Amino acid sequence: TQSTWGKIVAILSLFSALYPPFIRLVHMSDKRQELTPAQLQAAFQQIEKEKQSLAIKIGELEEEIREHNLVLDAFKDVDADRKCFRMVGGVLVERTVKEVQPVIKQNKEKIEEVIKVLHGKYETKLKESAFVAQRLGIKPAGVMAAADQGAVKAR
Repeated sequence: TQSTWGKIVAILSLFSALYPPFIRLVHMSDKRQELTPAQLQAAFQQIEKEKQSLAIKIGELEEEIREHNLVLDAFKDVDADRKCFRMVGGVLVERTVKEVQPVIKQNKEKIEEVIKVLHGKYETKLKESAFVAQRLGIKPAGVMAAADQGAVKAR
């Protein structure tokens, strides 16, 4: 639906806006500028929050994919000229299955593309988190990162 695509665009713009400052903060140490432990801890906490937000959004979008699949599966056994109803901008509109099915397939493909992008951002956050955790001397970061990675891929 239109609102689904609007949500996807909003999610991507949100994470694009949040992402750059923390790359600079984490990679400042590469330029031989030492960060204080407080700055590292703040960066680590922010990265963890962003990882959690990414995982939640990925889960929500994967749920939308499942819903799209349910609708597409229901259309398999239905005549293409049969009436169906679709919500467009908060208004229920009468269409036929042959009109709605391609749109739903296209929306599903777009959502899958966004999920791939978010997975890439999540992987980057895992690396940043491991880097900052190493700088802070936090040992379980690798174990936590592996668990986080497995949880996102399992969805």
